[in-house]
Amino acid sequence: MMGSPSPYRGLRVLDVVECDMAEEQEVVDWVAAFPPEPTNLESLSFECYEPPVAFAALEALVARSPRLNRLGVNQHISLGQLRRLMAHAPRLSHLGTGSFRPADGGEEGLGFGEVVTAFASAGRARTLVSLSGFRELAQEYLPTITVVCSNLKTLDLSYTPATPNQILMFIGQCYNLETLWVLTSIAALAWFTWLCAAVLLMTTTSLLGT
Repeated sequence: MMGSPSPYRGLRVLDVVECDMAEEQEVVDWVAAFPPEPTNLESLSFECYEPPVAFAALEALVARSPRLNRLGVNQHISLGQLRRLMAHAPRLSHLGTGSFRPADGGEEGLGFGEVVTAFASAGRARTLVSLSGFRELAQEYLPTITVVCSNLKTLDLSYTPATPNQILMFIGQCYNLETLWVLTSIAALAWFTWLCAAVLLMTTTSLLGT
């Protein structure tokens, strides 16, 4: 009804924490359901939501949410799209990156330096304390996070098919890291145990793979 209060006006947190959908269940475009007005959202996370969302609606929603400090996207969000979302969210302290690879067919403006700039902009080296995601990693882009490592307290690489040597390229810059999640084999577990001792981590969780 025109002029009636929006049910989204007071919404500050929208986090999808579990999402088991039946194959025959209809997918609702919940992002586009937000009214075209500024929001009070501080946290928006749908990392476990399997269906794709309409990116144009998502980008517009993030742009209308000046208080947003937590953003977690799913594997359908490409690295180029993530870069655009980050440009609209200068206050991020927690970021879930989604796939962390370019879209099929490539994307413009995704040179190594451009991705580094996206992470370095808006003072993120001082404000970003948590990173997760990296679900379909393009491994050549992983070192771009080095620019924000010094202030990180949590780094979740449990979905990341990265090798210990690739992680070694930036983990030494994580001076304030308290929690590290990694996906590793039993053969590499001893290596990670040494690594955690080296960077004085408070908590380390290793998810054993094959």
